[in-house]
Amino acid sequence: MAHHGAVAVVVRAARLLAVLGAVAVAVSLVPTAVAQPVGEQSATRKPPVRPLVAPYVDMGLWPTANLSAMSAATGVRTFTAAFVTTETGTVCSPAWGGYAAYAVGGPGDFSDIIAPFQATGGRVIVSFGGAFGPEIADTCTSDTELRAAYQRVIDRYRVNRLDFDIEGTSIANVAANQRRARVLAQVQRQNARAGRPVAVTLTLPVMPDGLTADGLRIVREFAAAGVAIAAVNVMAMDYGDEYVAMGAHAISAARATAAQLKTIPAFRRLSTAQRMALVGITPMIGQNDIASEVFTIADASAVAAFAKANGIGMLAWWEMTRDKPCTVVGEGLSTCSGVAAPQWAFAKAFRAGLR
Repeated sequence: MAHHGAVAVVVRAARLLAVLGAVAVAVSLVPTAVAQPVGEQSATRKPPVRPLVAPYVDMGLWPTANLSAMSAATGVRTFTAAFVTTETGTVCSPAWGGYAAYAVGGPGDFSDIIAPFQATGGRVIVSFGGAFGPEIADTCTSDTELRAAYQRVIDRYRVNRLDFDIEGTSIANVAANQRRARVLAQVQRQNARAGRPVAVTLTLPVMPDGLTADGLRIVREFAAAGVAIAAVNVMAMDYGDEYVAMGAHAISAARATAAQLKTIPAFRRLSTAQRMALVGITPMIGQNDIASEVFTIADASAVAAFAKANGIGMLAWWEMTRDKPCTVVGEGLSTCSGVAAPQWAFAKAFRAGLR
């Protein structure tokens, strides 16, 4: 996301010390979702009854989020865990936040948090990239090694949906994105043959009038490579000082993105409703990085109601840990919303709006 939520070095150090002696646990299999067919999307695709609710959780924060406790408090049953990037000092090794101590497959890779939640029927989506990256395809130029890195994450956490948050310098890296798309199409085919389909979503910067030029190019490149895109998820945040009606802007961004999808051959046969079902909305709750932008509880209710009424495919927000008021002097926006709403008020408003 545009607001990654980095924390102080001393906090990171505390987590590193806490995880060095941890032992990874076995991961429970979650139900397998069916990805859309590769190539031109069929006009027979029906919009979902209601959006997939999958808010982001910044796994690099300390204390580390307890997914099971969050779910019990809010009723949310799917979380998008963020962000897997390239491990520092390597070019093809996946690690949470790039930290070697959080390397996927190592003792500190959050399996001890993810697996118990999955064991209760919860679902986890793994998100790659983020504002600070680098996403693995930016550094790993070998298709074979990149495919192995993505597969390592799929196998380690037994996930059936991957999210790619492409922004910052990554969004303009055409060579890396074409490589990412090419390899993900291979990953999808490989897993489909094994009876384990993997869905892929793109999370991209947006303005109230739709995807940026680079964002739309990325969708085109993914579709051209044969990636079955489950959702184009818009980051409805950080537009600029002149934008204040955050709920209305999120809705207009979703509508505009659905219209833009019609310009891409893979989606040209879809109806408006079917294209809306391929759109996701992710606002930043509470105070955004830009002072004039505040996403309110009323905005959450309005966006959720719109998502339900229009068959939006996915509804998320940045970020679950932030769903509480700031109570400590100097507490940054990485860990609280910056508004007075009580803990879990945003999660409850989103869910209520979908009923």
